[in-house]
Amino acid sequence: MDYSKIIILILILPCCIIATSHYLKNINSTETVANYLSNQHDLPKVLNSDQFLKISLYNDNILNSFLRKKRQSRINRRIRKGRKERQQRRRRQRQERVQRLKREQQRLRRQQQRIRNSVQNFRRRQRMLNQLRRRREEIAALIRELNSINNRQTTQPRPPSSTASPSGPPATSSPGSTAGPGKPGNNTSPGNPGTPGKPGGASVRGKSRIPV
Repeated sequence: MDYSKIIILILILPCCIIATSHYLKNINSTETVANYLSNQHDLPKVLNSDQFLKISLYNDNILNSFLRKKRQSRINRRIRKGRKERQQRRRRQRQERVQRLKREQQRLRRQQQRIRNSVQNFRRRQRMLNQLRRRREEIAALIRELNSINNRQTTQPRPPSSTASPSGPPATSSPGSTAGPGKPGNNTSPGNPGTPGKPGGASVRGKSRIPV
């Protein structure tokens, strides 16, 4: 017989014994309600009423703790979901508020630009109106000056003719001075007896005035 096999068996045997003893201890200590409930028809034979009550209470505690954990996890999940939804809603509201403030700022900026443009247009119109008023006043002053000059020309007497002799008698119009097919003119130059008079023209007194 080979000695090596005997030595291996001697070394393995105590290990097997220790492992089986631990296994049996664990079975006795960790026996749960599920093992009893799997053989419910044998319970009255195996257990008395006190043991059954203890096991049922233990089972209820386990079940209640399990349900409590499940309920708590469900509640926690709802809480996390609600918190996440609130954060998203808050973020959306913040973004909408920022966008609304940006739109309001742009609207106010456009309104301010329109007001500035209208003020500039108003000032430009005022300058144009002032220029037109000044030009109108200048034109009115020129017209008044022209009318005064015309009035002076019509009111002052005409100077005598340069060809008339200073010592002789006053010049009289010849009989033929008014002859002619046209209307009698005002040609009163002396020394031209046969010269027909010019057709009558508008006198200086009849000049039309320029209205102011």
